Amino acid sequence: MSRLRRFALVGVLAAAVTGAAACGGSGGSATPTTPISVPTRLVDYDILTSGQVKPGIVTFQMTNRGKASHSMLVSRTDLAINQLPKNAKGQFDTAGAGQTTLSESATIAPGGTGQLTVTLPKGRYVLVCNLDDHFARAMVQPLVVG
Repeated sequence: MSRLRRFALVGVLAAAVTGAAACGGSGGSATPTTPISVPTRLVDYDILTSGQVKPGIVTFQMTNRGKASHSMLVSRTDLAINQLPKNAKGQFDTAGAGQTTLSESATIAPGGTGQLTVTLPKGRYVLVCNLDDHFARAMVQPLVVG
């Protein structure tokens, strides 16, 4: 997928998330008990979703549009992507220094869907597919909550 198409898709998804949040109930603001739904596409080897969400309960609505199975984990970190910890297999080290892994989805088969719900306070995060060599192939997406 070209860089321009990717940025366009991210922009469309961000607009959809912002619009959905603005159309919420009384006052249009999300409360800690009102989940924010975030459309998320998993493709070979990329995570396409909004790069920013509001703090609170977030549900990533995942669709696997790739030919390989994928999963997604959410980790809080201030590290740059190239500084994220790796294990001996080259995968994202969920016990590594400088990050806290909060939650991980089940594996999603090609064409399948899944959800991952997590409470996200203000901060910086990464979304990672940690199956096989997907992390090494840069299947990582930064996420800002705030």
